[in-house]
Amino acid sequence: MNMHIASTVLGPRRRVPALAVATPNESVQTPANKKLPKSQSIRWHLVERIKKEIAEGTYDTDEKLEKALDRFLDQQGY
Repeated sequence: MNMHIASTVLGPRRRVPALAVATPNESVQTPANKKLPKSQSIRWHLVERIKKEIAEGTYDTDEKLEKALDRFLDQQGY
């Protein structure tokens, strides 16, 4: 029978960065500490629309699934 004892060896640890939070016209600080230009910042109106659609259960549609499947098959060469 093998006996295993608790190990005191600690594995690698890293700090998990907090999620970036910004108001609509504010630049976002990325985890790599690079600032995104306002032209590439978060479009909050789209985020809110998608969150609403997910909550209502209307975000995933058969058309979106079919389009995603077609793109996947094209990338795989089928």
